Amino acid sequence: MKLISELIQPLARVNPYWWFQTSQRVESKFLQENVIEEELNSEFRIIKVGGHKYFFPAISNSTTCRMIISELLSPDHPHQYITSETSYGENDIVLDIGSCEGAFAAVAATKGAKVIVIEPSRANCALIRKLFNEWQLDQPEIHEILIGPDSATMQFWDDPVNPGASRIVPEQFESSYPVAMLPLDELWKREKWPRLDFIKIDAEGYDMEILKSGKQLLKSLKPKIAVTTYHNADHPKQVKEFLESIGYKTKFKGILNTGNFSLRTVMLHAWHA
Repeated sequence: MKLISELIQPLARVNPYWWFQTSQRVESKFLQENVIEEELNSEFRIIKVGGHKYFFPAISNSTTCRMIISELLSPDHPHQYITSETSYGENDIVLDIGSCEGAFAAVAATKGAKVIVIEPSRANCALIRKLFNEWQLDQPEIHEILIGPDSATMQFWDDPVNPGASRIVPEQFESSYPVAMLPLDELWKREKWPRLDFIKIDAEGYDMEILKSGKQLLKSLKPKIAVTTYHNADHPKQVKEFLESIGYKTKFKGILNTGNFSLRTVMLHAWHA
């Protein structure tokens, strides 16, 4: 009975439309409907779609790069950050936490948003600057830090194959380096942001800690939020309860099969009425 309840619970959280709208199906459709060109040099793997170039590390996996772009450019993708309730417009201030290679931030900038990037990876920040320069956009405000529960210094490692897998490591080793961690509320006080209209959080399992560290910011500025919930089995329930406790309305989107009959919701969207 426990197995059945665990299987059904994620399905009950989302509109039945998302039971069958899988990432694989959307990505396959995207690849069929778009002309995708690829270049490779000593520094970058360059994926060109719709007249724009997207930059990834040279040794990154081509399939993974194309998947990332399909998530960004497919409105009906389970991993799409924008919905009718959580979107942004021209002159909005967008906070991108976990920017990775910067494609979401660059697209937001092309739509007239002011983008603030939080990305701890040195390699990813280099990709972001390269992307904005290639697209002839003003460079975004970049904070090369981690957001977390405490002010601390952590060891970080850049994954040379998959930028999204760059992560905190438990101890220093040859290719790791120190990165400052700061609660979101502390960063807000330091930077004195007058408003935030939209926050995207995709932090490879640290999403809940990031939200909790910004409780005062969220209560004061009331930004719309798109946050991933599939990295941790407990996050869907925890994120929903936390955001609703401070006045947000919420909606889940997407189902991910993590194997062994384990289903998780992909994304939670939150907004104030």
